[in-house]
Formats: sequence, structure tokens, C-alpha cells
Amino acid sequence: MTRNEMGVNFKLDPKSKNVQARNRFALQNLESIKSVYDFTHEDMHTMYKLCTKKAGERTEISSLYTKLLGFPPIFFEDALGLRVSFRAMFLMLWIKGKVTLPYTFTTEGAFHKYPMLSTTTKGFVFKIATASPQTVKPSRVFQYRTNWHSPEHVSFQEAWDAAPFLSKIEDNDENDFRYHAWLQEFSSQYPNRITQEQLFYLEKYQQHLNSKKSSQNSPDVHAHTYDEFKEYYNCTPQQAKGLTTVERQRQRRNISRNQKAVKKAINKKAKHKENIDNFIKETDSYSPEELALVLRKAPKSLDNFNWLSSTHYYTREHIDIDNTSQEWIAASEMFLNRLKTNGDSTSSRKVKIKNINFLLDYLFCYLPLWLEYNPKSLIRLPASVCEFERVLFWNNNISESDKQSYLFKAAGIPSDIPLPIRMV
Repeated sequence: MTRNEMGVNFKLDPKSKNVQARNRFALQNLESIKSVYDFTHEDMHTMYKLCTKKAGERTEISSLYTKLLGFPPIFFEDALGLRVSFRAMFLMLWIKGKVTLPYTFTTEGAFHKYPMLSTTTKGFVFKIATASPQTVKPSRVFQYRTNWHSPEHVSFQEAWDAAPFLSKIEDNDENDFRYHAWLQEFSSQYPNRITQEQLFYLEKYQQHLNSKKSSQNSPDVHAHTYDEFKEYYNCTPQQAKGLTTVERQRQRRNISRNQKAVKKAINKKAKHKENIDNFIKETDSYSPEELALVLRKAPKSLDNFNWLSSTHYYTREHIDIDNTSQEWIAASEMFLNRLKTNGDSTSSRKVKIKNINFLLDYLFCYLPLWLEYNPKSLIRLPASVCEFERVLFWNNNISESDKQSYLFKAAGIPSDIPLPIRMV
């Protein structure tokens, strides 16, 4: 920031006791002590804090001045007078696109002391606002919170991400952030940058966050992405015109219920994976039966058999269940349709489905594990119900007399053949 840019002739006697003069020319006094080129990025933060202080906050202002220069002000006005100059400096940095300014920033006194800034700060945002007079005043406030200096800079995502923050600000004039009307005007001029549909959902999203705001609950808790909120709101701009408030609320309750169910399922699945990782990490050695008991606890549906896939059993994704289970799934679905046709009660049907799920766990979780532990075994995974041999899989409590029987010997089956644990 140079004297030419500020348009002010700096003349100050360093020994002057005129507090009005020391206030007015505080910036010149600062430059006589330390070059503006010697200030660091951290010093800029200190300058910003100083420029946001009110005149009555004498202790804080003096403390920040001391932090900036290393010693307290000779006169309090040496520090007080810097506030307006620093505000002007940050305005110039904003004009040059170097900074965006927080909502705590104020231009108080800057335009009066440096009139040229009143014109140079009327950039792209102001130009759009002039087409809609009610947006001119608020645009002069919120423009500094953005880096929107051209149409290409305007970002709908920035506006969306700012919504939760705006909802939880308690000590501000709402007019400071009345940017929806400005965005409407911008959209009418640049529809390819921001659409009317996006603005519809942004307005409803802000209303939703405001309604959820309370001393116990931060709006951040109810934050959504754009796509998430569209799904939650469950109503297009065209549909909204024909639905009552009660009808829209009923739709949202259904969506909310489904979202909670999905989130619960995701959390349950993540916990299951964590349990498996802990079991493998903490157990030195384990049998296929022990590992299968942990793996089979993956969440399953009791409505159908769509849960069974190559990715269902964590750490067992290399097993091609999608192909090997086709006939078993077909048979299971036939049985399920039969239950529905017979009019079985929901509770009775779910009990029988649990039994089928247990069978599928045995076939596609335990048996592949057992076969990996016994690679030389002649036993193969049964591809269908017809290959599910009772003596091998259903109940293999074979007595010694059975093993010595004619049938075993005739089939060439050795008496010490290893067998997987039985299904029941």
C-alpha cells in the first residue's frame, strides 16, 4: 500500500502530543518505525484483528499494537488510528484479488478517510447488483467474503458450503448475508454458471438449516451435500408448487427414514469388518470353522437373497460366489416364492429364510475355507442341491463300521478321509 494509492499527504511530528494528529497519521508513524515490507504473514493476522476492534476496546488494541511492533504505543491514538488504515489496506488487497475478508470485517471509516476506495471497491458484484436495487446495499457487505471478481469466479459450491456457517452466526445483521437475491440476478444473466433449480434448493437448504438451529444443536449436524439435500427434500421446483407443506414433510420423513436405515447398515458393516480384522490380528492360529463363524456374521437380508455375492464375506472376495451360487440362489428363491404363495406369516417366513441363510453361509463361506485348508481333498463344492451329498455335508457322523462297509471300500474311499464339519 503506497501513499499514492491512499491519496494522503503524510506529515507528522514524531514528538507531537496532539492526539488527534497522532490518530490521523498513525500509519505514517508506523512506517517510520518499521517498513511495511518487513511485516510477516503472521503480522497480517495481527493487523486484521486490530482493525476489527472497537474504539472502546483499549486493552485489546494496545496489546495487538505491542504484538505487532514489540513495544506499547506512546499514545493510545498511535494504535487506535491504525484501524482505519488497516481496513483500507485489506480493501485494496481484496480489490487486487489477494484476500477474502471474514464476516467480522468492517469498512467503517475507510471510505471517509480514503474516498477513492468507495469507487474502486465497486467491482463485478456491485455491477450485477445494480440491476436489482434491493441487492445493492447487502452486496456491498457480502462481496468482501468472496473472490467473485468475474463471472468465472462465482461458485455455487462456495455458496452451498457457506450455508451452515451463515446459519450459526448469531451476532450479525441478516442483511449482511442477503445474497440469494443477488444470485437470482446473476443466474438470470449467466444461467450456465448457476441454474434456477440450484438456487431453489439453496434457498430451501438455508431454511432447513435455520429451522434446525438451537443452542444444543449446531447446524453443521444437519449439513448435506447438494445431491443429499435434493434427495432429502424429495421435491422438484415444479412439484413444490402443487404440494402442501404437510405433503412435503411426509415425503421427507420417508426419505429420512430410508437414509437412517442405510446409514445404520453401513455402520454395522464397518463394525463387522473391524471385528474380523481384530480377530485375524489377535489370533495366532485359527481353524476354518473359527474364522467362518466370524465371517458369517456379516449383515444379511431376510427379504431376499440379494446379499449373497463375491464381496459379501470380507477377506474372501477372491471366491467367485456370483457364478458358483447361481443354482443355489435359484432354488432358494423358488422356495421363498412357495412360502409367499402358501401364505406363511412374516415371522414364520423369516425363520425359514434364516435357515437358508445358514445353509448358504455353510456352502460359500465355510466350505471354501475348509477346501483351502485341505487342498488335496477329493471333496468339491456342491454346485447344486443334487450334488449336496448327505453323508459328506449334512450329517457326516460316520461310524467305524460305516467306514469298513462294502459301500466305502467299493467306492475306493479310504477310511481316514478328512471331512468337513457337518451342516447339522
